Amino acid sequence: MDVRTGAGTAANTRVFVLDLSGEAIKSMLPDAKTWLDLGTSAGELAEGYSGPNPETGGWRISLEFAPAGATVADLRCTLLSEHGALSETWLHRWVA
Repeated sequence: MDVRTGAGTAANTRVFVLDLSGEAIKSMLPDAKTWLDLGTSAGELAEGYSGPNPETGGWRISLEFAPAGATVADLRCTLLSEHGALSETWLHRWVA
């Protein structure tokens, strides 16, 4: 899993881009029904995009985090399908 982060689209937000790979992901069809299991201990974590990444043959997820005044938050994301988890769980401790 490769992760990049930068300034979000709104003031005081952060964007996280996760590029996932692995056999389960590479064998998925581009229109596969998937969803994200997202969580945060503080603030709000929202999905921006989740879909195939043709450059890598993997899956790309973008998330936007709004701390809402928090100074520390534990962020979590897992890509799921009807057959269970397709990815490892991404965990990140964000500190202001």
